[in-house]
Amino acid sequence: MGSVTVADGDGPLVCNNPSGFAQSSRIWDCGGTRIMARSESTPDDEDRALARVYRAAVLDRSVDLDGIEQPRDGVRVKRNGASGDGAFVAVSVLDDASTRYFTIGGPDADELADRVVAAAPEELEVGAK
Repeated sequence: MGSVTVADGDGPLVCNNPSGFAQSSRIWDCGGTRIMARSESTPDDEDRALARVYRAAVLDRSVDLDGIEQPRDGVRVKRNGASGDGAFVAVSVLDDASTRYFTIGGPDADELADRVVAAAPEELEVGAK
């Protein structure tokens, strides 16, 4: 999505697309782990934006900023800490003037989230908002 390409050992990750792609979001089913991606304008408060995406996906009642990691500039991650089918991760990747949001749920959520982080652009344009 955008300039973020998630790779596996043989090149770009290939997963089923069960519902087609809507203009604003994309959904993939990767062997029991579901990935949803969407792009929005980059917000002023990137932590709060990721926490809101996470809250909406897991149906929490409130926005919780705790547990947001920033493995490098422009990339944020929030994990639920569960394993197996209950694992869930939200990732945001700054990409020029927009931010890509990925929600990943299922047994391979942590591994696929790590791949999204690894695929994120290394250099970001400063002041591209």
